[in-house]
Amino acid sequence: MKIDLNRTERGFLYGEFTDKYGQKCSLQKSSRVADGPGDECIWLGVDNPDSSFKVCHNGWRNYTLREFFPEGDILVPDRMHLTQEMVKMLLPSLQHFAETGELPEPKTELKEYCKYCGAEDCSCEWNVEPDHPPYMDGMNDGVKDIESRLTAIICDQLVVKLKPIDYKDTYLSLNFDSLDCVELMMYIEEEFRFEITEEEESKMSSMNFGDLIKFVRSKTNKSTNKNNLILQAPSPYMDGMNDGVKDCAVGKPAMYLQGDQEGADSKSHAEYIDGYLNGYA
Repeated sequence: MKIDLNRTERGFLYGEFTDKYGQKCSLQKSSRVADGPGDECIWLGVDNPDSSFKVCHNGWRNYTLREFFPEGDILVPDRMHLTQEMVKMLLPSLQHFAETGELPEPKTELKEYCKYCGAEDCSCEWNVEPDHPPYMDGMNDGVKDIESRLTAIICDQLVVKLKPIDYKDTYLSLNFDSLDCVELMMYIEEEFRFEITEEEESKMSSMNFGDLIKFVRSKTNKSTNKNNLILQAPSPYMDGMNDGVKDCAVGKPAMYLQGDQEGADSKSHAEYIDGYLNGYA
């Protein structure tokens, strides 16, 4: 669709087009005097919109404003009055839609947490990167950190495809019940190899996802020596899930099918296959 611009009788550029439903629309330079740079305006929207509307009362019925106001002129607000700044704000979303057919996903503000003590504003004197990629901060090749492992555990428990979890999400917003919370704590203990005390269990019930990351990092680091970091190898299940996610992302055919676990040559091999299938799903 191309909009041919012409000038109005007063000299302002004006173009017409029709929308998906055949409504006559227009784009026009506004005659409003700008207050300063960036305050120039345009009109954009439907011209002379239909003043009819529907009301549901024992079935839908069409009405018009003229039925309620039989005399006088009726002015229905139609077009948007947009400044240059407003248009600049809309352009990225419109361009994204033009290219993909979808609106852009909202961006989540990510907080930075210390990789060793879990604090948001860290002042650890030993907060330096080691020469090797620590598995406590990553699964394979040091790419994914504890946050990714927690995300995988929660998504697996919710039986949903692996996806990011907002730091503000709580057990309640994730639709966890009391039994789900208990199971999650057991999975965390098994995955990160530490015990959760009764006092910590009560505190975890009110944590959001960001707090949970800090808690796990703090508990994990208590079992390390500040001068000699102890690496924790990822579980076979998490190895499999990570490989499944990567294969699915690049369109590689799945290595395993449901039921292959039964033919595994060891328990760890069966766990790897189970994780792979969940990651590839």
